[in-house]
Amino acid sequence: MKHFTQAGTGLDNLDVYSVFRDSRGQLWIGTKMGICRYDDVSQTITCAFGLGHNSDVVDICEDARGHLWFASLGKGLIRYGFDDGRFALCSHDSGGGLSDFVSCLAVEGDNLWIGTHGCGLCRYDIAADTLSREFDMLPYGNCAVFQIVQNGGELWLTTNRGLLKYSPGNGPQSIYKFTSDDGLLANIFNANSGIKSSTGHIYIGCNNGINKFYPYDFTRRENSAKLSVVFPDFKLFNRSVPVDGRLLSNTIDCQRSVRLRGRKMSFSLDFIALNFSSPLRTVYRYRLENFDDKWITTGLDEGAGVQHVSYTNLPPNRYRFVVSASTGGEQFGEEVVDGLFCAPGDGVAAGGVGADLLALFKCEQGHAHQLILHQGAADDLTGLIVHLFPQLQGGLLFDILIHDTLLLIP
Repeated sequence: MKHFTQAGTGLDNLDVYSVFRDSRGQLWIGTKMGICRYDDVSQTITCAFGLGHNSDVVDICEDARGHLWFASLGKGLIRYGFDDGRFALCSHDSGGGLSDFVSCLAVEGDNLWIGTHGCGLCRYDIAADTLSREFDMLPYGNCAVFQIVQNGGELWLTTNRGLLKYSPGNGPQSIYKFTSDDGLLANIFNANSGIKSSTGHIYIGCNNGINKFYPYDFTRRENSAKLSVVFPDFKLFNRSVPVDGRLLSNTIDCQRSVRLRGRKMSFSLDFIALNFSSPLRTVYRYRLENFDDKWITTGLDEGAGVQHVSYTNLPPNRYRFVVSASTGGEQFGEEVVDGLFCAPGDGVAAGGVGADLLALFKCEQGHAHQLILHQGAADDLTGLIVHLFPQLQGGLLFDILIHDTLLLIP
């Protein structure tokens, strides 16, 4: 056994973080202060590129074009060319657009995948000499990537946000996150602690042991995480609308459309995702088309149980309430739609000055009644309805009439 220490061996620092043998047989050593070479014949080490204190060269790889790449936690990305024998810094300070804290590397054809602390995952196109930040438009743009494991066209990333499966080119559906809720030992992973074996298993180290899995096993979990959403209730004025053939001839979840008439519209919907494996990790996104300008997304701590959403004083229009759900918030299931049509109200009108008030409705016996209140009598509408039709008081239709908001279309 031979020991290489700092004294008399050429090793610039005793803190060694990475070792790599290139295609030419040269052994490279990454230390806390720079990059060293080991000569097999003389069994000596020489400093190839000094970087100074707190440089931590933690990963080394080689591409097909004859370049070596070094990841430094402090000096960023470093390139070495065999053709000219020179080192070049590609860090943020030199205009490369990278973080100075590069933690891991992986080569795939002409793509160099770069894991950083603070800039997520970056991709350097070696042929085009261009750099892009892969997660800029996704929720993980500032995450820390600890290791990159390649599996076909997928990248498995250990990060400070959990284990990520990244499929480049799939847009918003390109990332799926796995955590301890999916069976992992922990959500915190150790640097450069991950590998794919010849059997196809992926091994990743965390602060609670080692995880071993087939990528396909997690893919099945991913597909099951695209949740279905159902509507258990539809309310007007905080009262559930009955299935009596007037407004609803079936449950709102089956009917999926409602026709209302009035100058204003107020309603509320209940919805819930069918998530039996991880209900506490349910995330919803929803919006009312022709009203909400953008999606409203719930947090992980808000997704448990039945969700309730209300809209008030909506003008006549065609509205669609669209909702979808996800486990963890990465890949959402099929969008579920409830359609609501509010026609301009001519059946219930406010009793303005110089106008008559006409209220048309059906009482419980099914007979049609019409009330005409002349100018100045609008304030007595509530009392008059109660006096003439006491059987309506306290019911849903009574609320609709007095609030002067909606009239059901039979």
